[in-house]
Amino acid sequence: GRFEQASGGTLFLDEISRTPPPLQQKILRVVEYGTFMRIGGSREIRSRARIVAASNADLQDSIRHGAFLPDLYDRLAFEVVRVPALRERQGDVQVLAKHFLAEFLKEVPALGEKTWDEAALAALERYPFPGNVRELKTIVERAAYRDTTREINLEDLALPDTVVSREGRFRERVEGFERQLIRDALSASGGNQADAARRLGLAYHRFRYYARKYR
Repeated sequence: GRFEQASGGTLFLDEISRTPPPLQQKILRVVEYGTFMRIGGSREIRSRARIVAASNADLQDSIRHGAFLPDLYDRLAFEVVRVPALRERQGDVQVLAKHFLAEFLKEVPALGEKTWDEAALAALERYPFPGNVRELKTIVERAAYRDTTREINLEDLALPDTVVSREGRFRERVEGFERQLIRDALSASGGNQADAARRLGLAYHRFRYYARKYR
């Protein structure tokens, strides 16, 4: 049905690597011959749809493991465009982060206006983003919800401590180390804050300050 709808236009097949082999066979037939038959139909229908397919998996590796048809790959790979991972595109992270924040604030106007702390943007630049652009969008939207001020900071982002503590400015590294100490002490004390404070040699009220600071 999608091929029929897209006839004369473009059909985008997302995550083509995840399609099961029987469906790959059907797609191959349409791509190769330009015709298909409806379920229960008695005549072939011609489709003049342009096919664009996308995959975040290595299709050559999928072929080697028998998970993808080499003939279908040959037909689809007439022209290949590689989109670099987000971590390979210097400068794109900040541009996209600001864009996603602006779009999210339009969707949820109750959050008001928000800006970015420079240290938070710098931490995003260092993060490897294994989930690519979708992960960045999720991180930005989650941080906007968490933020209780008008400026998104490192605590709002809640990135893994390794990103914050091993690189960056002095303050970022100190805060990353403090956060990890608080977390380790709470884990060792089973969540008992008084015991965690004793383990760190801190007064209880001081420990409570750090616990609230780093949530």
